[in-house]
Amino acid sequence: MNDSDQQLRLKAGQVIGQAEEIDEVIPQVRSVSRSDASETAVHAEVSMVESNTKPDKKLITVPAHLEKLYQESITDLSLEQSARLAELLCNYADVFANHDLDLGEFSGIQHRIPTVDETPVKLRMRRTPLRFEQEEEKHLHYA
Repeated sequence: MNDSDQQLRLKAGQVIGQAEEIDEVIPQVRSVSRSDASETAVHAEVSMVESNTKPDKKLITVPAHLEKLYQESITDLSLEQSARLAELLCNYADVFANHDLDLGEFSGIQHRIPTVDETPVKLRMRRTPLRFEQEEEKHLHYA
């Protein structure tokens, strides 16, 4: 893997690494716990055991915006499944919205809205129902 910004040229037949076969990878969870009150992230400690080697432990920190999803999802999961879920959420954290107004964007396709020759219609403003006014204000003044 090239971890610099510069391009590298490799010569034909140049050895760049060595791969070794492993028998099996077995995930084992040591603990899944919520961190102290000063930090909002959830930690899951996962121990990956390769046959013929000693366990490799790593601490997985679930991003703060996915903590609630994680906590609600692990209620019926085993410790191993909880750790695997924590790892998935960390790997794909960028796919999830950070807040209600985080809509993202997608530019993979272009679309057209055919209007033929109709003229645009102008409608009068409608008042927000009273029961939604506070929620609307909250969204308008979201920090």
